[in-house]
Amino acid sequence: GQGTGTDFDPRWPVGEEWALLLGRGVFSTVSHLCVVMSLRHAPASVVAPVQYLELACAAFYGWAVFGDVPVAAAWAGMAIISASGLYVWHRERAAARR
Repeated sequence: GQGTGTDFDPRWPVGEEWALLLGRGVFSTVSHLCVVMSLRHAPASVVAPVQYLELACAAFYGWAVFGDVPVAAAWAGMAIISASGLYVWHRERAAARR
């Protein structure tokens, strides 16, 4: 490599790897379409906080599947992002009540 210390050699997928790629593409497409459809039925200020579950799910699946525990800086970043989103959600709800 270019001094990266890895021997990465890209190659075309073979066999069941194609099925896994296709499955991932279909799942991702359906997931994004669900988010778009949810925005048709509710304001973004209501839908957006639910998307912060992605952070928690990603951390959980990273640990459960790969044994990867995020470092303290990653936890801090997730907390800041989630807290900011929840603050905006709370502020929007309070403003809507007035």
